Amino acid sequence: MSAIFRWLAAIAAGAVVFEGLDGLAARGPAMAWLALVSPFIAGAITAEAAGGGAAGRLLASAAVAWARIGADLTVGLLHGVHHSLGVGAAVALAFGLPWMGMAVGGGAIQMVARRAARRAGYGNSPRVT
Repeated sequence: MSAIFRWLAAIAAGAVVFEGLDGLAARGPAMAWLALVSPFIAGAITAEAAGGGAAGRLLASAAVAWARIGADLTVGLLHGVHHSLGVGAAVALAFGLPWMGMAVGGGAIQMVARRAARRAGYGNSPRVT
């Protein structure tokens, strides 16, 4: 798979996880905490799946929030929802920027954890046959 397709697939997978966790969070008060951690989890999954260097992974994590917002807006348009002109800016300020920051944070945490695991020797043990 070429790098760009892997990168786009990682963003799509992260957006699906993001949306799925938020859907579970809407099922009841006991699951509401998922809405708070879903951007972090989606960013971490996206960074892991994106591959490549740190900058590409973090950029993919940032893009997952905007992919989620774009998917939600598209579904709304398909259902006949028409927003006024200022709604796009309000969505960007209220959701896009905070979600992007949390997703990048999740991606960064994933990258640091992976590096720490490599340094500790996890995943590099000799194969026993």
